[in-house]
Amino acid sequence: MKKTLFICGYGITLKHITAETSEVLEKAEVVISPSIDKDIILSARIKIKSVRDLNPEQQLTLIKKLFKKYEKIAFLTYGNPCFLNSITYLIKNQLKNVKTITLPAVSSFDIIIDIFNELNLIPRDLTVISLNKDKKKIKLYPETDTIIFGAEALKEDDSLLKQFLLTFKKSYSDDHPIYIVIIKDFSCQDTKIIKTKTNNFETKIKTIKNMATIFIPFAKK
Repeated sequence: MKKTLFICGYGITLKHITAETSEVLEKAEVVISPSIDKDIILSARIKIKSVRDLNPEQQLTLIKKLFKKYEKIAFLTYGNPCFLNSITYLIKNQLKNVKTITLPAVSSFDIIIDIFNELNLIPRDLTVISLNKDKKKIKLYPETDTIIFGAEALKEDDSLLKQFLLTFKKSYSDDHPIYIVIIKDFSCQDTKIIKTKTNNFETKIKTIKNMATIFIPFAKK
């Protein structure tokens, strides 16, 4: 039997685990997760080991080591394993001679959209941008609503922030609104929304201490 790695997501909280994922976790010989703080027992048949203290490369090395002993392993991430989860791509590209099966799950995108809907900020045509330290160029699309994930990178990288501000000023008017959604933890239950404009954005973004997502409404002609 070929060794199998199940790449699963538990949604925004462990309560969001689907019946399909739960069934897979029960069948797996070992379940590891980079998204929980400590080992937990989810049920009599599901025990999850935290690997949060390992970086993605170390997690991959551990998976390879575990496959020397086990045939079925489950890797459980936050959200949807295929949405802004770099470890999923690392595993699929570098794990050889192992069958990988990816299961669908609730993503952070679903929760962010719900937050915006509560504020009557319902995206129409939508552009989604992910920021990270390797982002070399930012392009904005004022003709659509825009959601920017990983916005905390703007606080951490002054050159990226400068580029963002220059691009924003070229694309939108000075009084165009920007919404910063500050997310305290992965549950997305404790959030703060700041409405600002171009001239105050730099000050506001530098005050964030947690994960952040930006929403920019489309520019009306």
